[in-house]
Amino acid sequence: MAASTGTVGKGTTLTLVYGTSSTAVTVGQCKDFTFDGNTVGDIDITNTNSDDNYTEYTPGIIEGGTVSFDMVYTKVEWLELETMFQAKGTGVFTLTFTDSADLTFSGYLQSRSLAAPYLDALAGTVTVKVSGKPTYATS
Repeated sequence: MAASTGTVGKGTTLTLVYGTSSTAVTVGQCKDFTFDGNTVGDIDITNTNSDDNYTEYTPGIIEGGTVSFDMVYTKVEWLELETMFQAKGTGVFTLTFTDSADLTFSGYLQSRSLAAPYLDALAGTVTVKVSGKPTYATS
């Protein structure tokens, strides 16, 4: 019996609520999700009383980071994302992992690109800028 456990990423889904709709729409044919994580900013509090010529810091504001994903190109999916991008719209995104845990965050499309390789599928890469605090929930 294996001593280690893990969760397979295949089957992870991404849904989006955007615009005036309150209905979550699944963004189809996605793969390879990457959440680059949160980072805490540094506030320099170094002053004339700081010991031994060392800088001093205190934690600052937390940066939400980005979520990127690759997708197999379809006209319908790409048009929906392109419309959101051109409108500079924000939405609520939910990544649902195969173990039923969710990562939910507000954000906007920061970038998107398309590739048309000679011997492979048309594909896109999308990056969402997280705005505010993401929520991680387990069932």
